[in-house]
Amino acid sequence: MSMNDKSIEIRDIVYAPLVRRVFSFIIDIIFFALLFLATFLPATEGLFDYGFNTMGVLNETMRLQVKSGLFIDRSVNQDATSVTNISSLELTNENGYFTFEGYETYIKAIYYFYFLSDFSNEVTSFYFDTNPTLTEKNKWFNENVLLIGWDKDFDVFYYENNDIYSAPINLSEDNQILSLNVKVKNDIIFNGISYHRNGDNLENNQEYIVNVLKIFTDTDNLNGTYHIACNNLARTSSYSSLYKSLERISRYEAYISIAIGATVYFLIIPLFFKNGETLGMKMTGIGLVNTLGYQIAKKQVFAKYLFISIEIYIGFFTMFLFYLVDYLLIVFTKKHRSISDYISASLMIDTKNSVWFLDKKTEDMLTKQVTENLRSAGVLDRKEL
Repeated sequence: MSMNDKSIEIRDIVYAPLVRRVFSFIIDIIFFALLFLATFLPATEGLFDYGFNTMGVLNETMRLQVKSGLFIDRSVNQDATSVTNISSLELTNENGYFTFEGYETYIKAIYYFYFLSDFSNEVTSFYFDTNPTLTEKNKWFNENVLLIGWDKDFDVFYYENNDIYSAPINLSEDNQILSLNVKVKNDIIFNGISYHRNGDNLENNQEYIVNVLKIFTDTDNLNGTYHIACNNLARTSSYSSLYKSLERISRYEAYISIAIGATVYFLIIPLFFKNGETLGMKMTGIGLVNTLGYQIAKKQVFAKYLFISIEIYIGFFTMFLFYLVDYLLIVFTKKHRSISDYISASLMIDTKNSVWFLDKKTEDMLTKQVTENLRSAGVLDRKEL
């Protein structure tokens, strides 16, 4: 407690320690991230579905996926309500074992996509300079999808007549897939390792079956042919247009959620605390006062956090570079003031160890009362004052 020639000095401002400010910042970012996630879907989906027909675009994208033959519509007879890739649900039995027919699922789906779907003409143009004949298509499919004729590391499929030009699929008159002509060898070599088919027992043939399926999925030595087909679907004009629309809408939703989160957390919540604290500041014992050391005004709180909200929003486009520059300023300034502190004419203080007043008038009145009380109690004599 310090003294002057008139009265004791009660006001004692202790600036917020830098370490506590850092912890406060981390807590605020965590709370803000949680609020962002909470608002991202429920608060924006309805708005954008109304303004940009989000669900319509999504449903059309899913419709194209199903039409391609590469995806499964799980909303028809299963619990899930989305369109997903061909997965183990289509390749395994009720006991979870991969079946010998599993590879047929991939072959049929890919063949349908390349040659029978609405995308076939556009997709095959990726691989053929001119309109190919059916024989040319079959040869391309056998060599590049089934990898027949490759080296022994991918020696998996074969034809009984050894004709690389054979149709891998048997079709009905209305182009429905009936069966496969291609067969899997009883002894296969994959990545230099031999696998032998051991009868019809699925449990004893899991390694054999899985390695047959691997030519359709990504391995160390080649890109999965099924995944390549999915990528080719994404390259088609109709699908890519819809997908770009979904990406654009998702970005807009994220921007709106950031704005909502920043407004609620940094503009509204601090106005409910008399010292303009965020939840992180409240938890770490930090508050705001004006530069004269008195209670901060609501308009100053609003100015400070409006700048911080804009700072965060811009940060998503600048990798938070500006935010980092601001915090470097906190480290090197005498009173650890940020740009928002200068803009709002505020100081961050240690509320646990500081004494401050509403304004100068209140300080003078209370200081006078304390001084008189101490004098009356004989604690202080007139000379000391």
